[in-house]
Amino acid sequence: MFAVLAGLARPLMNVLMAKKWEGTDKLPAGGFIAAPNHCTEIDPIVVGHMLYNMKRPPHFLAKAGLFKAPVLGSLLRATNQIPVERSTTGRTARCKPPRKWWMPAAPSSSIRRVP
Repeated sequence: MFAVLAGLARPLMNVLMAKKWEGTDKLPAGGFIAAPNHCTEIDPIVVGHMLYNMKRPPHFLAKAGLFKAPVLGSLLRATNQIPVERSTTGRTARCKPPRKWWMPAAPSSSIRRVP
């Protein structure tokens, strides 16, 4: 399912973006967790686009509430994204992804606007 969605999104991303990925040679060969910060709603898509272009389909940690939306939730589940419950008392997200997964995770819990 991820390949289908990527096949639809990549042509649009290629048209919208002038790509020049820098530093990708420094990413490890095996699985890893990428923790880019994001300022806009499209930033995770851009990071996913970069990783997918490197033949590394990403699996994002996403707010559990996003999985409750009818269409978006179905897409997130079908592409093996990982729900994270933010309203718990602990600050730990428990998941054990398979070895070959790459997980971009934003260090901030949500997008914050500076007044």
